[in-house]
Amino acid sequence: MFNLKNRIYISTFVNSFGSWLTFIAIALITKEKYGADHVALVFLVQTLPAIIFSRGLVNLIPPAATEKVYVVTQVLLALCSFAIMIDQSLFAIYVFLFITSLLKSLSNPLNNSLIGKWIPLNEQKAVFTKVGALQAGTVALAPALGAWIKIFFSSNILFLIDGASFLISVLILKELFIKNKIVNFTNEFTFKWSKIIAGVSPKPGDIPQAVQKVLFVWFLFLAVGAILNAVEFPAFQRSGMSEQMIGYALASWGVGSLIAFLFSNRLSEKLSGLALVVVMSAFVFGSNQYLVISCFFMAGALTCYMSGSIRSRLQKSVPEGYPAAPVWAYANQLTQIINLVAYGSVGFLIGFVGLNFFGVALVAATVLLVFQAIKHEVLTKQA
Repeated sequence: MFNLKNRIYISTFVNSFGSWLTFIAIALITKEKYGADHVALVFLVQTLPAIIFSRGLVNLIPPAATEKVYVVTQVLLALCSFAIMIDQSLFAIYVFLFITSLLKSLSNPLNNSLIGKWIPLNEQKAVFTKVGALQAGTVALAPALGAWIKIFFSSNILFLIDGASFLISVLILKELFIKNKIVNFTNEFTFKWSKIIAGVSPKPGDIPQAVQKVLFVWFLFLAVGAILNAVEFPAFQRSGMSEQMIGYALASWGVGSLIAFLFSNRLSEKLSGLALVVVMSAFVFGSNQYLVISCFFMAGALTCYMSGSIRSRLQKSVPEGYPAAPVWAYANQLTQIINLVAYGSVGFLIGFVGLNFFGVALVAATVLLVFQAIKHEVLTKQA
């Protein structure tokens, strides 16, 4: 039952679930105590470490120390969650978000590189898809449960669960870490400011050309996701959804992601890409609320499946002898940059140019994504 892959899945779910609970707690505390204006600002703080420090810090980590550093980040994240229970001033919240975001900007690339290290090549696509599905699927459960816990208990219970989740997720994988001699720290680290400074640039640097081609597909995937997130609420409202129906629609995305978990090896790669184009078109131009919800549900499944395909191909494109963690750190940096730019710009412009304009942009971006994914063998059978 608890083989390697199952341990990875359980650890992923526990870790992601706890993180979403803290996300809900921070948002509610900030809104209630300090006003809605601070909510956007405090989460803006979260994007900065990944953009500025992630690549440079990951570049300092020798491949042999990946497991060691990952465990340390999880322990420190747990301590941060316990510490915020003591002080929830606005300053403490800003510090908490900055530090935890910095630690996650390290741990996320390391986690992806460890999956590539532990899982055989022919199984990586299914594993990456299922890991992504579990991460997205917690969206369907954690917000409602988090709000319920806060109402009937307190925010500190959410932070307590989050802190425990980091430690539990590591314990679930303890055999792997012990096997890799996690307890034996050595003098492997050499701090260089030049690597930190070089990591700030959004340019790929010395990342191999084959990897850059897949990263371009990842870039397009992120752009599609950013545009979709910006237009989803206008699309919901145009279809005449009530607030309750919008809640169901948002939950349907997470449920769709869990469907991808169940069928990670049973979908046709190219057909799933073409289906995504159709679903995006029907979602953004549909006027029937049930059609819109159905399309959002299917988009959750199909984008999760494509995410797994891209992650798998990205890992496989890394040449032997080249560390995978810096590649994942660059992908993480791209994610934060695109989210920051696209959410702000699309959210601002949609009021001037309208939903249909960005609907066309969404469909066009999806078509380009699918074309490039097929061209670079992302949407093909992966050995």
